[in-house]
Amino acid sequence: MDEIHKKALNQCRVSLVKNIIFESEFCDLIKQKEIFTDGMLEEIQANTSRRKRVGQLLDDLRRRGPDAYNKFLYCLENSGHRNLADAVKEKEKQIRNENQQPVLRETIHGAQHLQHSISAQPLLSPDPLSNMNSSQSAPNLASSGSIVASPSEDLQDITSRKEVQGNSNFQRETGYNEDIRMDVADHINPGFSNPLPGAESSRSSSSGGLGSYNITTDPRGIVLIINNINFVSNNENRHGAEIDQEKLMEMFRDFGFEIRVHIDKTAQEIEEILKYFSKDEQLLEVDSLIVVLMSHGNNEIILGTDGECKNIIDLITLFNSKNCTSMTGKPKMFIVNACRGDGRDKIFGKTQPVDVHDTVHTDGRGLSKQPANCDLLIAYSTFPGYVSFRDDKNGSPFVKCLVEVFREMAHLVHVLDMLTEVNNRMADSHNQIPNPTSTLRLKWHLM
Repeated sequence: MDEIHKKALNQCRVSLVKNIIFESEFCDLIKQKEIFTDGMLEEIQANTSRRKRVGQLLDDLRRRGPDAYNKFLYCLENSGHRNLADAVKEKEKQIRNENQQPVLRETIHGAQHLQHSISAQPLLSPDPLSNMNSSQSAPNLASSGSIVASPSEDLQDITSRKEVQGNSNFQRETGYNEDIRMDVADHINPGFSNPLPGAESSRSSSSGGLGSYNITTDPRGIVLIINNINFVSNNENRHGAEIDQEKLMEMFRDFGFEIRVHIDKTAQEIEEILKYFSKDEQLLEVDSLIVVLMSHGNNEIILGTDGECKNIIDLITLFNSKNCTSMTGKPKMFIVNACRGDGRDKIFGKTQPVDVHDTVHTDGRGLSKQPANCDLLIAYSTFPGYVSFRDDKNGSPFVKCLVEVFREMAHLVHVLDMLTEVNNRMADSHNQIPNPTSTLRLKWHLM
């Protein structure tokens, strides 16, 4: 399938998964057009929910040759889903228009280099959802690269923005990861005019703000989940954590990510899995990475099923630019759903704790903290020193809230804005406040 077709489907994935009615008329057309083999259709139908069936159909569709895209649109148009087909076509048109923007160059000392007008910008653009707390601060730096329209601009005029394209192969091969501040009058240092892999420029538009990380690969990234549920040590089993795992897997699969899962691992196994993963050659082929760690914990400590502990920051630095050159310049998110102490927030103005009852447990059990490197985002489920709640039947309120917000807003705003909204909802409805911390340099759109 053509790369532009893949991108159009990827960027419309949430809407497609949410709205396709997987009934006889649509299924008959899919079968009639022979998009999939009989075996593939059986696997798709075997999924337990409509969302999962549509999600697997979209995953398989991208591997079904050059005619699959138009056949799929035909099936949508003739089964009561014309509005979805039109949305995909419009997205394809926008992507093609962006790709046709000219590359602007200037001659400096006899050599051609990309034109630039780049200055250091604050991490977040001034919009209603960008009121982050101090723990989310990041270096006030910007990197060189190209401008693209972000997913939040779907309904805006994107023709006023120039896409300046650069070849990221140099950085992928060398691991170069130096941030560069530039003004219009500066000369570009020869040899370093290409953007960081996975990164777009931070030049201001007329409304101000940063550029975005360039997420174009299929899959968009890899999500690695480590979920400790059953403990052989004296620690309480984490019943309900399997619900969190299922919600995260389904959401990120719908967003176009590849999913890998490891359940019930000792502390040493956790470290070995992450070390091995940081050297995985497939990381060269994707533009983003998400690691989910769910277990008992305390401050910067996470427990294995054997009761032994590992420092979370040590695990995260396995993926910095020094240790994981495949992900240099690309955004990486670490979702940590574990206690960070025994403290509990007092709820002022309420007579009883909210959403805390007999079936709610905490993931408690810690030590030093080391600085993380560029392009990292750590989404802690709770504030340092405090517990992280979990329910036997419903999973954790943090994961439930995060999934709800990401599904509602991923096509509109970037990750830090969504995590701000998670903070807002958790503070309003639960006796727990999450604590994201970021060294991202640009906006990161999941869709």
